[in-house]
Amino acid sequence: MAAFDLHALAGKVIGMLRLRAAEKGLALTLHIDAGLPQWLAGDEGRLRQVLLNLMGNAVKFTEQGTVALRLLLAGMVEADTLCLRVEVADTGIGIAEDKLAQVFDAFTQADNSITRRYGGSGLGLTISRRLVGMMHGTLGVESVAGCGSTFYFTAQLGVADAPQAAAAPPLRPAAPICVLLAEDNALNRKLVEAALQEDGHRLVVAEDGQQAVGLFAGGQFDLVLMDMQMPVMDGLRATQMIRMLEAGTRTPIVAMTANTLPSDRERCFAAGMDDFLTKPISLPGLYALVSRVSAQKHGLAPPPDYSPTGVAAVEQVLPVFDLACALDTCGGRLPLLREMAELFCADWPETRRSLQAAEACAALGQVAHKLKGSFASVGLRQAELAARALDLACRQEALDERLCSALIAAGEQGARALKDWLEKAG
Repeated sequence: MAAFDLHALAGKVIGMLRLRAAEKGLALTLHIDAGLPQWLAGDEGRLRQVLLNLMGNAVKFTEQGTVALRLLLAGMVEADTLCLRVEVADTGIGIAEDKLAQVFDAFTQADNSITRRYGGSGLGLTISRRLVGMMHGTLGVESVAGCGSTFYFTAQLGVADAPQAAAAPPLRPAAPICVLLAEDNALNRKLVEAALQEDGHRLVVAEDGQQAVGLFAGGQFDLVLMDMQMPVMDGLRATQMIRMLEAGTRTPIVAMTANTLPSDRERCFAAGMDDFLTKPISLPGLYALVSRVSAQKHGLAPPPDYSPTGVAAVEQVLPVFDLACALDTCGGRLPLLREMAELFCADWPETRRSLQAAEACAALGQVAHKLKGSFASVGLRQAELAARALDLACRQEALDERLCSALIAAGEQGARALKDWLEKAG
């Protein structure tokens, strides 16, 4: 049996359904028993398929409210084998009592009218029951029509030790380069400035796309870091204009964006961008990118085993303030994190007023999009998720006032958590 990280698996499942749930205004929650080992041994693929089937159905058949995934320790079978209990609870349409026995039958639906409205579950539940059986468990359901459902199953899995973490290959020192940073978010500017200037790189900052084009026309740069959404002129248009200004040489332009959908990436490449750094920006990824550009400029081989492409981290358990995540963003530099936290707390009252004053969907979406990066940079994971949901709703012109209220509440809670941490950290 292969070892796998249960926390990471649950986070990936939640992450795969996050956008679909956000489109419907649903909250996805994850609870993991404190006594449940993080590393287990078994068939991770089978467990993933069952989780996706049950969670996917819950999102499909729920119009409002919550879909909750709970991972519980049901007991120990042997000294090195446990019984995992998984519950997927929703606030959806529910199932009538006389139809419960039919939901696991192949191609049989509990209610034909519901099937016509939502689409059926097909073979998903039947296959899930078989997969659960292969893991020496059982699959069942409790439900009340109109009041939601809870699907639950058990599985016997081995207890495994966490693998030894492989040491990351050290980055070679990068010869100084000149970087043009186009970014309207003060926290992101602070992070990049602290990281690059400390290593001797020259940084020129633009706060919107139009400034970036003007600075590029009047200078020589080895790398352009371009935010996607900025006032006056966005990153796509600015990139197009920079490409028109170039004569002979092509300067690497790397998008900095919290949008990771394939369509967003296609638009960036079509505008002339070369690569991505996904927000929140991690310093290891930024250093790798700068090292690669420096090596290419000076005729050296690029650092091995590094790619500048940022990959969005999957949300797992979402605390209000994730200190480990925030420190990772800052490269472990506590003083830098303190500065960024203080800057966020100072700016939050004005940001909150901007959210409350924004009436048009486009204006609200701009604030939400900007906040995704700000929240992520200082480890406010719940607020980041709320900002992502509001940004997506605004982009799809499906604004729900509850999403704005939820974002303000999450931001308030996050600001309080940061202030508390600053006071304790001294």
